[in-house]
Amino acid sequence: MSIRLLDSRGSRTIPSRGFEEYIEAHHLVPLSFYAEDEIPELSPRDDFAVVCANCHRMLHRGDAPEDFKEFVRLFGGYRRKPTR
Repeated sequence: MSIRLLDSRGSRTIPSRGFEEYIEAHHLVPLSFYAEDEIPELSPRDDFAVVCANCHRMLHRGDAPEDFKEFVRLFGGYRRKPTR
C-alpha cells in the first residue's frame, strides 16, 4: 500500500510502511466547519491529506491557502538548493 505525501521534496507517492511516525493527517475540511453537534462521516482517502509535520504546521497558519490543491501548487514543488 502507498500514500500521497507532501514534503520538502514535493508531492510524491511513498510506501506507507515505516513512515507512520513521520507523517500527519490534515483534515481537508476543517472540523470547525461542521455544526457542534454534528458527527461527520470521514473517509481516510477522501477527507484527509497526508503531509509532513512541517507542511501541516504551514497549513494551519493564518496566511496559508484554504484550498489544499493551491497549497500543493505553491509549496509542493519546493526543492532545497544544495549548499556549497
